Amino acid sequence: MKVSEAGSRSPLAMRRDPDRPLHPSADLLALDEAGGIVEVSMPMATPGPGRTWLITRAQDIRLVLGDPALFSNVLHLPAGGPGGDASPTGPGSLLGLDPPQHTRLRRLLSAEFSPRRVAGLQAAVAAATRDALSYLHGQDRADLVTSFARPIPAVVIAELLGLPLADREAFCARSAIAIDTRLPALTRADNRAEMEAYMSELIGRLRRDPGDGLHDGLLGALIAGDGSRMTDAELIATGNLLLLAGHETTTSLIAQSLLLLLDFPEHRETMLRDEASVASGVEELLRYLTVFHFSLPRTAQRATVVAGTPIAAGDRILCSFPVANRDASRYPGPDEFQPSRAAGPHLAFGHGIHYCLGAPLARLEMRTVLPAFFESFPEAEIAPRSGVRYRTGSLTFGLDALPVTLR
Repeated sequence: MKVSEAGSRSPLAMRRDPDRPLHPSADLLALDEAGGIVEVSMPMATPGPGRTWLITRAQDIRLVLGDPALFSNVLHLPAGGPGGDASPTGPGSLLGLDPPQHTRLRRLLSAEFSPRRVAGLQAAVAAATRDALSYLHGQDRADLVTSFARPIPAVVIAELLGLPLADREAFCARSAIAIDTRLPALTRADNRAEMEAYMSELIGRLRRDPGDGLHDGLLGALIAGDGSRMTDAELIATGNLLLLAGHETTTSLIAQSLLLLLDFPEHRETMLRDEASVASGVEELLRYLTVFHFSLPRTAQRATVVAGTPIAAGDRILCSFPVANRDASRYPGPDEFQPSRAAGPHLAFGHGIHYCLGAPLARLEMRTVLPAFFESFPEAEIAPRSGVRYRTGSLTFGLDALPVTLR
């Protein structure tokens, strides 16, 4: 099936309900009943010839993402296209690799995201949360995006990677450009060159002098332990990938969660009752507020069939995570936020070999910051409502502004 996207402000794969922006649009949700697959236009620069298909059913998404031999993650722009390969974080990134290259790098990185390493970041998350709350305690009104949801993940990812905190605003700005599909390809390519130059300088410093103060971070650990097995290009792409994914997605999750819980105090009371309720509520927030509109494209390596539709070699598949996470057969009342819902196998962090490495850290941050905010500001209210601004055109859905009165 092919649908028209003309006249819409957003590509179908990124469309939200205009009256309830936290929900996918009705026409996007309806695809499940219409077969779960539709031909669409790419929401970004098209990486070569072939058709593009959007799939929405969880079982089809798991099959595609679970078979990297048939559905490759490697993307290439047409000859002469700006920016080289299509990954927002550059050549050598896990985002654009298949096994065995992906397997090698993933194994090296997985050791740095062990439960022990993530648990060791608890103090950094708590400290960043206290600092943000301390700032808010001096305010009567605030924008929770700029003063709470954004700075905490930025501080934590800087701590994880071993980056100077003074660089926080600059890398946040570059990350926002990297995932903005509305910008010209050349603008994003120039921005990526800046990202690569910044990370290259840091990697060079660590190569030359492991004792310069950055060695306690993940990048320093990678160079000290596996630097001889990772090229500079791989280290640069890895640093930028973790930098991009480590704060943009968590910022979006925190901001949307605050909005939802401010609007529904009864859900807030249920979710924040105890640690077990918080953990369950975070999983439901991940499902309900799925921030990634779709997966990075997978390219069919040979002719096949997906959701009953013939797919030619070279065609691309986009997987709609928000629609799959509203599957009524898996989640009764899928359009309802139910903080006590039994945790299910949602797709908020993807599936298969590209499942998000930072998922445990995102969960840790969510479980920390949400109870802390509402314990500090139980009377906070959204005001003015007209000041709430949603982010459109980005690969991740989120908020640009969330104004509140704090007391």
